[in-house]
Amino acid sequence: MIIDLFGATGASRASFASELCKRLRESGQTAEIIQGEWPATGDPARDPPGKTAGPVFRGIGKWGAAAVLPLSRRFGFWPGFDILAMLPPANAAWFGVLRHYNASLSYAWSEAARSDQIVIFEQGFVQTVCLLATHSWALSEATLEAALERVPKADLVICIDAPPETPETDFGMSHAAAPVIARADGLLHEHGTPVISLAFHDEATLGSALDAAMEEVLARLPAGRAAGRSGSAHPVMPVPAPIRTMGLAASADEASQRAIPLPSIRALLPYLIGAFLAFLVEFLAARVIGAHSYGIYAFAFACASVVAYSSTLGFNISLMRLLPDYLARQESSLARGVIQYAVRRALATAMAVAVVGATFITMYPGTFRQEVISTGLMALAATPLLTLLLISGSVTRSFGGALSVLAIERVVLNGLVLGVIFLTAWYHLWPRDATLVMGSTLVGSAMAAMVLVPTLREVRPRAVRMAVANYAAAEWRSSIAPLTMIVAAEIVLNRAGVIVLGLEGCITKAGIFGIALSMATLATRPLVAFGRSILPLASRLGGGGDRSQLQALLSHSARLSLMAAILISVPLLVLTDPLLSWLGPDFESAAPVLRILLIGQVIAAAFGSQQTLMTMAGHERAAAATLIVGAGANIVATVVANRFWGLTGAAVATVVTVIALNLALAIFLRLRLQVRPGLALAVPPVPMHWFRSQLVPDASTAGATVWEREPLGGARGGGALGQSIVPQSESYRVGSTGAGYGRRYVRTFAEGYYAINWREVEAPLLRAIFARLAARGASRSLDFACGTGRILELHEEAFDDIVGVDISPEMLAFARGRYPDIRFLEADLTQTGAIEAVGDRQVCTAFRFFLNAEPPLRAEVLDVLRNCLVDGGVLVANFHGNPASLVGLVYPVRNRLAGREINKLMREDEAVALLEAHGFVVEELHWYGLWPPVFRRFDWLNALCMARVEALGRRFPALMRRCQTFVVVARRR
Repeated sequence: MIIDLFGATGASRASFASELCKRLRESGQTAEIIQGEWPATGDPARDPPGKTAGPVFRGIGKWGAAAVLPLSRRFGFWPGFDILAMLPPANAAWFGVLRHYNASLSYAWSEAARSDQIVIFEQGFVQTVCLLATHSWALSEATLEAALERVPKADLVICIDAPPETPETDFGMSHAAAPVIARADGLLHEHGTPVISLAFHDEATLGSALDAAMEEVLARLPAGRAAGRSGSAHPVMPVPAPIRTMGLAASADEASQRAIPLPSIRALLPYLIGAFLAFLVEFLAARVIGAHSYGIYAFAFACASVVAYSSTLGFNISLMRLLPDYLARQESSLARGVIQYAVRRALATAMAVAVVGATFITMYPGTFRQEVISTGLMALAATPLLTLLLISGSVTRSFGGALSVLAIERVVLNGLVLGVIFLTAWYHLWPRDATLVMGSTLVGSAMAAMVLVPTLREVRPRAVRMAVANYAAAEWRSSIAPLTMIVAAEIVLNRAGVIVLGLEGCITKAGIFGIALSMATLATRPLVAFGRSILPLASRLGGGGDRSQLQALLSHSARLSLMAAILISVPLLVLTDPLLSWLGPDFESAAPVLRILLIGQVIAAAFGSQQTLMTMAGHERAAAATLIVGAGANIVATVVANRFWGLTGAAVATVVTVIALNLALAIFLRLRLQVRPGLALAVPPVPMHWFRSQLVPDASTAGATVWEREPLGGARGGGALGQSIVPQSESYRVGSTGAGYGRRYVRTFAEGYYAINWREVEAPLLRAIFARLAARGASRSLDFACGTGRILELHEEAFDDIVGVDISPEMLAFARGRYPDIRFLEADLTQTGAIEAVGDRQVCTAFRFFLNAEPPLRAEVLDVLRNCLVDGGVLVANFHGNPASLVGLVYPVRNRLAGREINKLMREDEAVALLEAHGFVVEELHWYGLWPPVFRRFDWLNALCMARVEALGRRFPALMRRCQTFVVVARRR
């Protein structure tokens, strides 16, 4: 049951919700509060999310408000998107922020709708509509009514009229919103919504209002609930980050499970735009100057990047950790001191290296061509500017100016470079060679530094600007060596192919490899953007030793970056040949290199921001050692591979090295930080930036991990794909009779991946098998471990005399409600005397049983089922853990990481041998489940691909052996 509160200011609603929840719990009900946390305070009609965001995002927000409505309906996000499209905020810069909040609210609402507990939304959809209407430029009677019609309906809506307990109001929710609230209350009454209006002004009237609310809530509870269910269990409900549960008293566990303030798409957008512009710079440069000159530029820029990042002395990372810590401790003098220390030493280092490099180049003018000398000198001149941009950007991010620094550092820099290259090439103002591109980079860097340095002064807190610098040089110097090695090794690792080819004198090859690498790294730009944006957050979590939050952060980054990498890589793979042909005939040989590098980048993206977590958690020396070894191995492997197999070999060497490096980082995180690899959680069943609410855990899922709990229908009845939810330390008999088991099973197969799999794949296959058995004269059937009766749906279509057997009373209650004409038996057939109650059967089915049951129980059940069958009777059973399937290849790794057996596997020959050992002859074996359950939350993708992939697989028998599940038809001997 969902209760939606709206009307009064936040403090009054929170007090009412807290007291109502307390009374419901005292009456024996299971109740919880979901409290909304708006993104920021202030008035969205006037205050933008950031100083630079308004002008940039106003046009995007207005366009999105008009364009997103049909897309939201297509992909099922209508509650959050529709109301924003109908009631867009006056300041369109808030559109993205509020969209994120509404999406989180929509998810929390959908999870509450699946739960059987009482969930109180202190700030639900009605309140959201009122808040949006108050500050929308499109408010009218019609739009307000339409918005209220669009939002999900609560079981009970309570309008609260109470004085504010604090002078603040919700998100700019002034008293001017009173008419909107009153009109919303009237519209809800007119449309028949279950709504009550309550008013209280003191303790006495609050008690009366609570009495009225309790009476209404208990009256609307289903039969049997009003008496209370204090002893019953209920599922754990995930809650999105902007929405948090609020108990009557916050426990230590609740504090540790607080929501993680992850960066929004709005915060990452400037970096992504800048990264795309950087790609366009590389792409246009390759088109304008050709492969040979581009190779000179790529080699010079790679060397300049190594020098620039190394010259930061690691302060571009350490400042993100030191400055938030100093500000939290109010040590402004140290904050000012570390900024001065970092800038002065980084610039001095960069300028010294630039002078040494320039001296070396000019000392041997006859050794290099003039184009190489000029390009190298320009690259060295740009090095101090790039170093200054890196240091200034880190300082600005630490002070909360991430949006402005990303916009300047990426968009301005790359936009200027792109514009200079285009104009000079178009008007023939400069020779079309490497000096054109490097000179444009130098000009762009200088102008970006001119803009960013003043911004740095503006974003610094006043206390830092006014403080007298204080220095803790010994502390700061201790991290210089490992962090310098980290940043240097990372850039060498990323550019090793170009550097090696350039040093060997293969300039044209360096250009070809460089453009392929530039295009491929576009797939990991979202990962880099996310990693940079979470540096301060990772520092706080790592310093506090919060492993659960670090796990959530890594999982979210892995999932986000993998999805983005796939979306970017697929078009690049499809358009590889046309894009390279447009660059010129010299670049066409880069096609296989690009495809290999893209595969490696997608795999690397699936690991998530592992290096960021290691560095911010205080393990920078281990990260440095790993990266140095990886960079060295990449250089050696690239040299060897290039000698023997050319550019393709160099690409393979790069990919293998990158994957090995990420595996090493994942192992370290697992062993030292107890954080699971991002690769294993790249597509989790529940997004990891949503944490679990503090509800009373169900007895059958307490202490289980996400992998063990999903899918919820795992161990019982006629399941499809997935793994068992029965803890492997328990026997099957104990685990399959837990409270709440049947309810979760029904919900799991009612919608989503498993419902689509049943409808599109499994049910048609079983229907055809049962039809053939019925045509041969079979009419009496038994569904062993029938659970909630999913397989019985097909029994009822094919057979006349049907019996369902299970040991779980809760599961059988669901089955009896669905099939009143079928005879059910609550019994353990392995016990003496139970077989006689079943009688002779011609067909027996057992789904998702044999793999979940322990081996002794398997043997007992097979003997019993054989005795239940007449001579020549048929057993139809499935085995849902094929080790040769795609997910079956992952399960052993998952079990090893967990330290116990979560997922059981059985090969085809093992299943056949098991059945034959107990008196059966296998006549048929059918594979299904080729589409893996890794996109469980993307129903549209599953509905689109599942049946098509299955049909394609049936044309290639060898491919079908990669299915996760196989069903066996065996005759009794």
